[in-house]
Amino acid sequence: MAEPNQSTDAAVNQQASPEPVVYQDLSPTWRSVPWGKVLIWGTFLLAVYILRNFFFLIFMTFMLSYVIRSVVNAAIKRLSPEEENPWLERGLTLACFFGFFLLIFILGAFMAPTLVDQTQALMGRISRVNPQLEFTRMLNRTVGVYLFHRKYGREGSDEFDAGLQEFKESGKYGKGLYQHFPSLEATLESEFEAQYDSSEMRRLNVAITQGGKVAREFDEWFLEEKAPEIFSKHRNVYLNEWMAQFEGAEAARRLSNLRLKSDFVQRRDEEIRRRILEDIKRDEVTYNELVKEWELDTVHRRLKALRASKGYKEALRNFYEAQREQQPNVYSYTFDTFESLKEAYPKGQAEFRKVLQAQKDLDSKESAEAIQQDFERTAQAELANDWWTSDPTALSLQQHLRTDVNYVFEWMLEWVRQAARYIITVPIELGMALLLSFFITFDMPNLRKGAHRLRSSRIRHIYAEITPGLVAFARLIGRSFQAQGMISSCNAVLTFIGLWILGIDNAFFLSTIVFLFSFVPVIGIILSSVPIALMAVAQPDGSIWLALAAIVWICVIHFIETSMLNPKIVGNMLHLHPVFVIAILAIGERFFGIWGLLLGVPVAVYILRIVILDEPIPGIWEPARGAHAPETEAESSQLEPA
Repeated sequence: MAEPNQSTDAAVNQQASPEPVVYQDLSPTWRSVPWGKVLIWGTFLLAVYILRNFFFLIFMTFMLSYVIRSVVNAAIKRLSPEEENPWLERGLTLACFFGFFLLIFILGAFMAPTLVDQTQALMGRISRVNPQLEFTRMLNRTVGVYLFHRKYGREGSDEFDAGLQEFKESGKYGKGLYQHFPSLEATLESEFEAQYDSSEMRRLNVAITQGGKVAREFDEWFLEEKAPEIFSKHRNVYLNEWMAQFEGAEAARRLSNLRLKSDFVQRRDEEIRRRILEDIKRDEVTYNELVKEWELDTVHRRLKALRASKGYKEALRNFYEAQREQQPNVYSYTFDTFESLKEAYPKGQAEFRKVLQAQKDLDSKESAEAIQQDFERTAQAELANDWWTSDPTALSLQQHLRTDVNYVFEWMLEWVRQAARYIITVPIELGMALLLSFFITFDMPNLRKGAHRLRSSRIRHIYAEITPGLVAFARLIGRSFQAQGMISSCNAVLTFIGLWILGIDNAFFLSTIVFLFSFVPVIGIILSSVPIALMAVAQPDGSIWLALAAIVWICVIHFIETSMLNPKIVGNMLHLHPVFVIAILAIGERFFGIWGLLLGVPVAVYILRIVILDEPIPGIWEPARGAHAPETEAESSQLEPA
């Protein structure tokens, strides 16, 4: 009889006698939370939140330091790759800053006057905008143009010729120009006053540095306008400082004699105000800001006086004739006719047309062109008005826009005003960042040694926890903005070329907007096309076709950016799906405003690829090395750009 299978019996016995259940330790989950890391990073984020009002200064200081150190490191690798040479680093840093300031000076000398002129002209025009009138003009140049071409076709067609002949016989000549004239007048005067403001600002800026009468005018303005306000805010402080000079018996007797005079208070306050002026002049930043404010106030007062003088009309005439030479299609009649039309406009359309038809300064060819242009404008306005008042789609839109159109226009105008002011004040706000970045980069060898000493200090655990991630994040931000800056420059140059060819006004100002908006990935170049299209429609010789041509050119630039510039400059560093990018930008803007748009994508890349997926980003993050804090002097160089 066969022996029983011992292995089978063992298996059966094992199944019959299961192992005793070992219960896991169900201790609270909070014990497994790395509270040390939470405390360290929470404190760091709290510090970032507290310093949020200084974020622009911190960010610009970091970016300037990053760019300068990138250039210095690249030069050191060529000149002294084997050994550390602090004085070579400092010499290269000085050379980089000298080159940077030279570049800024050259760009400012060539670009700043044009940018200021165009910004002031645009702001002057915005100040004269009538939202309802601008909406009507926009409707005429969009819907009206479309309906006109659908009804009359192109120039030379039978429908077009029949409509033009009917217009001539109806005696409507001047109706289209009458609707267009307020915009033409506002554009002319705003551009003239912007040119005057710019020339006067430059003259005052040069004159005040030379002293003399202009400098005394600033002193008088400050003593009358600003010093009393400063004195009233800190009255006790200034009075105590003034009284401090009368310490001692002899000084006390002199003070008693002064108190006996009837004009004691007046003389005391005047002396204190002059001391305030001397203190302000020693503070260069505040002094420059006040000089700028005085220049704006002085130019405003002089322009107001010019408007009331006889010389205003002659100055405007010279400017008008210069504009007429450059844009004969827009200013197709003499300045005297323009003045007559300006006087007739408030009297009504009939009087306006009477003056226009009586002008003698156009030959037959120019008259035919003017009549044809007026026919197109009049027909477009009539067709747009009929559509707006009777079409079901238009009536539905009116229900939604009736209460919102003025709000939307006001919001857009305020946004443009703020953007214009921001562009003008950027050089002032960058001054402190330049100074801080210079001290940081010049003393980088000592800062690097100081950072190395933290590894053996009492906060070494904080250093070991924060440093690797912070270095990787700083590198990612620096590299991404450095790359995006190159892309923004290319976009701005290409945009300026296209706008200049198309003849769109304020091309330099609009290209500056493109440069700034291009720092927002994907949608930046698209958003910047909105003011370009609006300008193409709103300018005196604008049209929807000009706006469409500008949008086509923006699309070409966007194609060049996505297919050529991004792969070459950014590479795979910020590679995210466009849908994901748009979602990030929407969330970032909702919670963090402009900084959410600028930093949303790099932060998302950092969280996704480094924190979650632990993927390497060449030159920025290597998981094998990045898991721990630097342990050697060489590794501490992670604090600098790759």
